[in-house]
Amino acid sequence: MKLFSERKGIESPKLVQSEDMDQPLRNKLWSVFYDHFFELLFDCDDMIGHPTALSNHVSRQLRWLWVNLLNNTSDSYPSDEDCVKAVRRVFLGDRWDKVYSAVEVCLTRIEDPDLVSAANAVLEHENSGYRIVAGKVTDIISPQEIHEVEQAASAAPPPVRTHLDAAVRYLSIAEKRDYRNSIKESISAVESLCRLAGGTSLEEGLRQLKKKIKIHPALEQAFIKLYGYTSNKGGVRHALTEEQNVSSAEARFMLVCCSAFVNYVRASLADGGETLNLA
Repeated sequence: MKLFSERKGIESPKLVQSEDMDQPLRNKLWSVFYDHFFELLFDCDDMIGHPTALSNHVSRQLRWLWVNLLNNTSDSYPSDEDCVKAVRRVFLGDRWDKVYSAVEVCLTRIEDPDLVSAANAVLEHENSGYRIVAGKVTDIISPQEIHEVEQAASAAPPPVRTHLDAAVRYLSIAEKRDYRNSIKESISAVESLCRLAGGTSLEEGLRQLKKKIKIHPALEQAFIKLYGYTSNKGGVRHALTEEQNVSSAEARFMLVCCSAFVNYVRASLADGGETLNLA
């Protein structure tokens, strides 16, 4: 939503913040994490009425951040209040990529959809080039695409989910972004799904799936060709072609496309009372 100053042309709209982070974004992102993350630590329902247990719970979580986020030694832990202040300094003053890394570290300690939703709303409002998907800060994709990836990453069979999680990780800024390997992992998720269907390869697996669910021939051929796109001349996936220009757009497309297919297969099998071989 454009505010008055932007509508009147008095204040220019923000450019996408890709390799930087202005102070309003820092402030709002910290406020979200303070309100959701740290308040939840200090207001754990299971420990209300047990102040000692609550205090120990808070200290354990904050001590973990002191060591694993702030890279300090455990025996130098100051106090809960000082630890929160130290994390605050990261959000408000550290290098932009360190802030996003801190976001990811914090998300490993708590599962709160409201926190992720609020953080993504801030990222969108402040025109950040990133969103939180499956616990990772990734290059921007639409809410619909985020839904497909989140659903596949959370509900797919374990071997498929492992590949999707890796594809997201390779897109995350906490890692050195690796679009080539993200694409490999995305198509490997589909290949893994096809193997669970009884095939020894993606193509054979698709044929097996067609015995259980409806897969249009054009869709079948599309995934066979996408598989070929990520393969060498022999048709077996070892590495992408030697061309170096693999873009974030290609990686995002493959992740969303493969996630959507995983969701489609899973839902179609469930509708028909069919299952995959998870043995």
